[in-house]
Amino acid sequence: MTDFSDIDERWLIENGLYDIADPSHLYEEIVTRRERGDDGIEAPVSKLVGRFSLPLRGVTVLGAYSGTGKSTFAAQWGLHAANSGRKTAIMSLEMPPDFTLELLAEQASCVPDVHLPYIEKFSRWADEKLYLYSSTSVVTPERVFEFVRVARTMLGCELIVIDPLMQIALASEPDAEREFITRLASMSRDLSCAILLVHHLRKPPSGGLGERQKPDKSSFLGSTHLTGAAAAVATIWCDPDIREMRTNGHEIPPDAGPEYLFTVHKQRFAPWHGSVSLHAHSKGARLLCNSNLGQYRPIILEDDECKTEKYQFGAFSQEATPGGFQGKSARASGLATDSRTNLTEFPSLSKSH
Repeated sequence: MTDFSDIDERWLIENGLYDIADPSHLYEEIVTRRERGDDGIEAPVSKLVGRFSLPLRGVTVLGAYSGTGKSTFAAQWGLHAANSGRKTAIMSLEMPPDFTLELLAEQASCVPDVHLPYIEKFSRWADEKLYLYSSTSVVTPERVFEFVRVARTMLGCELIVIDPLMQIALASEPDAEREFITRLASMSRDLSCAILLVHHLRKPPSGGLGERQKPDKSSFLGSTHLTGAAAAVATIWCDPDIREMRTNGHEIPPDAGPEYLFTVHKQRFAPWHGSVSLHAHSKGARLLCNSNLGQYRPIILEDDECKTEKYQFGAFSQEATPGGFQGKSARASGLATDSRTNLTEFPSLSKSH
């Protein structure tokens, strides 16, 4: 066995040997990984627990037809992560941060049209758990990379949600999308964080099934580089007939089938591929639930000043919490607490903080 321990590190790098590993050392890493178990970001619905989690060192691409729940479920996943002790940052580029905070409060309480007193308490609870980007303008790829770097290295976020890809100003060159997704994947590996990238699906031809057609990996807009570089690829499909019945206030027949299907098309670090059925919340909160009973567990909020006293407001939502990347207005050197406040501007999150 060759021993490189006494060789100069610079020589190893220059001769292309620095990144070569002995199998015995890799075995030790396998033992460590197995002892650690699945360290991905757990799903907010129990049907997926043990089957699929957001890989901690990879990009997950999540897609759905327009207006069918991809941003809602991404927020729900982030809220559940934050409530589970895993800080989350959300770069929502289509929804203003105050609307995102309101959505998160609705999900945390399991009640639509949440009262302001609850939103206020929820915001305080979410401080230092979840951070929000405060702009809905189109951003450059460099801005996204800086967001990821700041969220992970300065704020300690393990989950970073970017929603949607279409709001990122990628160049028109054919390789622009490939360069973006490969660099994003590299950052997720180097920084050991999970990145959830929300993207739109291609509209099916109007002469066929339309949105009744269940999507697959080829349904994503753009090139195949997007799904090729991702560690995981998943879609949400909503049955348009059931959605129409619900929207019009009609009773949904018990044999109507699932309203939503969450499908894992690719999972690089685990063997499971398949679909689980999900359902809308029975009281109308923007949540996806395990069964047609439409039930979800609300978050029990605690005041920072009094950890022993628990505030309960009706039927709260399950488990999640918002937070925000605020600028200099945030307490503690310009960093907003983890409640869905805002991630105003990156200049306020510079290395000087």
